[in-house]
Amino acid sequence: MRTEHLWKSYEGRPITRDLTLSIDRPTLLTGPSGEGKTTLLRLLLGLEEPDQGRVFLEGKPGVVFQEDRLIPHLTPEQNIRLTAGREIPNRELEEGFRALSLGGEVQSQPAARLSGGEKRRVALLRALLCQADCLLLDEPFTGLDPETGARAADFTRQKVGQRPCLLVCHDRELAARLGWPEIRL
Repeated sequence: MRTEHLWKSYEGRPITRDLTLSIDRPTLLTGPSGEGKTTLLRLLLGLEEPDQGRVFLEGKPGVVFQEDRLIPHLTPEQNIRLTAGREIPNRELEEGFRALSLGGEVQSQPAARLSGGEKRRVALLRALLCQADCLLLDEPFTGLDPETGARAADFTRQKVGQRPCLLVCHDRELAARLGWPEIRL
């Protein structure tokens, strides 16, 4: 995933200015709110058009949006399997549920009944288990308490491996825990 001389503005306010970058490994994207992190992910996904410049995203991305985007009447497992693009072995799914503290009743309830933190972890697990060549993760640890966030960061680091990944993170402790290089906007 990469950009060349990328420019984007909203109502005359520049968000991205002549941004050229190349992501070929797990990378953190940090910076103050309103500086274009989510916009950059949306540009990479083709959900926004740049004013100038080019965007290249090869292969299938796994995505965590700012919103969890779960189908409310489906269970966590159904939400994950629906977009996986591959057959996920039960053992691998159970490992993910355990790693993200999504056990017991959480697995059998419709997504609409889950807490905000549970929904966030299901959305993260869905992205990490899908058949993806690269990952775009927008604040995947939002709403998680410190212990659960740490477990989620560890699991994310393990599942991402060396795939290209751009992860937006405001939590300095979790960013340090991931240990990935950082791009600051």
